[in-house]
Amino acid sequence: MRTIIAVYGTLKRSHENHYYLKNSKYLGKGISLQKFILGHSSFPAVVPHENGVHIVTELYSISQKVLQQLDRLEGVPYLYRRAHFLFRTRKGTVNALLYFMKEANGLFRWELPPGKFPYWWTRNGWKPWKGHNFKNMKKTAQ
Repeated sequence: MRTIIAVYGTLKRSHENHYYLKNSKYLGKGISLQKFILGHSSFPAVVPHENGVHIVTELYSISQKVLQQLDRLEGVPYLYRRAHFLFRTRKGTVNALLYFMKEANGLFRWELPPGKFPYWWTRNGWKPWKGHNFKNMKKTAQ
């Protein structure tokens, strides 16, 4: 059985933990329909929040074995939790797992950034994502 996962930090391509996904199928980018507040230290975190911002993720189809490895990496359920969220893609809406924190904590610096753009994690922290594909992302359910 395969699962779709949305990653926004160190699991993304060209980041230090991407090797966990080396044999997983990349499905493209997704923009969360849910809003989040953004946290960062040496790695990112998000907390669902109605006044937050949308985030841009990479979507992957992963095996149960990879999901178990990711759960260990992410410290589920002690550091991160995971749940299904909806993501807008070029092909429609996708339901995918996402690692998040239940609430803001002292391990991270938290922010509610302004602006209409979704945010994307970079090696230099969270940045507005002004990708040209944003307007082409479909809102319809798949």
